[in-house]
Amino acid sequence: MLRSLLTAASGMKAQQMQVDTIANNISNSNTTGFKKNRLSFQSLYYQTYRNQGAELGSGIVDATGLQVGSGTQVAGSAMMMEQGQLELTGNSFDLAIQGEGFFAVDQPSGETYYTRDGSFRRDQNGQLRTANGGTLNPPITLPPGVMAINVSEAGVVSYITDTGDNQTAGTIQLTRFPNAMGLHAEGANLLSETASSGAPTI
Repeated sequence: MLRSLLTAASGMKAQQMQVDTIANNISNSNTTGFKKNRLSFQSLYYQTYRNQGAELGSGIVDATGLQVGSGTQVAGSAMMMEQGQLELTGNSFDLAIQGEGFFAVDQPSGETYYTRDGSFRRDQNGQLRTANGGTLNPPITLPPGVMAINVSEAGVVSYITDTGDNQTAGTIQLTRFPNAMGLHAEGANLLSETASSGAPTI
């Protein structure tokens, strides 16, 4: 009886984690650059009472054996990297990535994180930053008097000054990983490199 309760409890625990994951995916459905998670499950150990092919006597062989499982557990979670829906915002500093890649963002703490969230803003010094204060790496700085900006498909950021001159501010570089699903979620739409993700490349 106790064993059956433990087996059932393992299923409830696994399903609770599944519900929590689904709830988090739904609650972030409007979060810019969010990638949903999906859990995978695996069975726990089996107790073998009789092996397949065991002799039952009189030359009879057990065709199926007798094993009883002890429940289930969450084997892991995977970040799904499908292309999200693009939305026109009318803000020149809102950028979207089509295909693979991440923006590299330097944090005030000195760490470099990665994100698909391209909702940038210009600070008092003209630098493009994320909502939590991270700066693009390499940095993009726009001087005062910018009348309009343009970002090409190659990531080249150009702008028109108040005198009508067309200038280039730099190029936004995208970072890729051998296994992007191995990145670690830090919160605030930020991801960090792990041994599983592999080293970043540009």
